[in-house]
Amino acid sequence: MDSRIDRAMQRTRRYWYEDGLGEIAKGAIFFLIGLVLFVPEVVPRDTLPRSFSALALPVIVIGGILLASRLLAAAKARLTYPRTGYVAYQRPTPARRLATVVLAMGISGLIAALAVRPEARPFLPIIQGAFLGAVFVYLGCWLGLPRFYVLAAIGILSGVATYLGGLRFNLSLAVIFMVMGAALILSGIITRRAYLRHTGPLSEA
Repeated sequence: MDSRIDRAMQRTRRYWYEDGLGEIAKGAIFFLIGLVLFVPEVVPRDTLPRSFSALALPVIVIGGILLASRLLAAAKARLTYPRTGYVAYQRPTPARRLATVVLAMGISGLIAALAVRPEARPFLPIIQGAFLGAVFVYLGCWLGLPRFYVLAAIGILSGVATYLGGLRFNLSLAVIFMVMGAALILSGIITRRAYLRHTGPLSEA
């Protein structure tokens, strides 16, 4: 009985990702973060202020998440729910939200602490790639979606590749985010095309 309930809950969670739109939205945010980190590393130092990334990054992250959530909700209402119906999800509890924030702050603090240690700094791309890989492995298990394991492998390999390439930390971080963003967008497009092939408007069913 418990296993059937677990599978039913997993199917409900997986429904959010069946149309590929969520991955496209997340991929766009990842790519923009990478782009903001990448630009100061490749343009002449006098072209942009040193604080460019520090100022632009919060705007991209916070603004991008808010904008993406609104656009995603509108896109699903217009393109997804007419095909496969609407599913109402239980909102996360305050305790779960707090735990998520604490975990994110802890990981960010760890990376920041390692960044100031010269002997650890070269290994940060591997740590970043491993962290992204762990996140996507967790999502793959939680949702039962094998394509997230592929995304996890891309995250890990991008971290290893930038480390072996000897890129500076900021540049390697930019490349990792841009690669993951592109991978998420491509995964979303492929998933979206499969979704459209196998579904039709409910009025036509």
